[in-house]
Amino acid sequence: MKNLRGVIFSLSDKALKANLKWLSRHFKYRNLGFPPSLIERYEFLDQYLSRKQFIRLWYPTQNFNELINELCRLLRAERLLIESLSLSSVYVSPLIIVGYNSVNALESFSLFKVTSKRHLTNSDLKLHLRIADYSVLDMYAWSIENSHKILSLVFKGKDYRQVLEERVKRVCDDSRRFWRIVGEGELPVVMYLDLLSSLIESCTREDLRRLIMMWKDVVWSTLAAIAGFILTL
Repeated sequence: MKNLRGVIFSLSDKALKANLKWLSRHFKYRNLGFPPSLIERYEFLDQYLSRKQFIRLWYPTQNFNELINELCRLLRAERLLIESLSLSSVYVSPLIIVGYNSVNALESFSLFKVTSKRHLTNSDLKLHLRIADYSVLDMYAWSIENSHKILSLVFKGKDYRQVLEERVKRVCDDSRRFWRIVGEGELPVVMYLDLLSSLIESCTREDLRRLIMMWKDVVWSTLAAIAGFILTL
């Protein structure tokens, strides 16, 4: 979706309400997407869907719901989290992570994290959310190709660690684009997130093979490494 600025994920209604007010003021001409499970979880989102910049994200295929169910089972994670990560990859758009408890919930899917020594200004937030969008777009094709290489080695029973390390190196290199705000602080700004790495750690070779065979028309589109931009206003 060309005009989509980000996919919103939050496990806190209080944090979500506060940050949606900010997003409403600063992103009037770009779309922000709500995953279906987020809408089901928070009834107050209906009022935002009446505004043109907020949209409901739809599943790309009829069997996508079954794929999400299987990913939740394999990764033992809640649906909202898996659905949000998957749709962020499918829509080639950054995940907008709202609230510190949402950050904590995503830790096990994190390849790399960018931190800052200071709280970001409104200008910082707007600029670097746009940069996160470029990050996802620039890495997407390479990331999917890398996923193919990794799983091909896994299925052959060969050592895939070097190719996986290339994935981590790529996101570390990409993080340099946030040089204006990066610092040796404790305030998280960006998380690079990845379903594939977690699947490899959690699943048997047979589980992975079945996943690819059953949902080969759509599963690859969920396996990009994506940038998650953190909002904690």
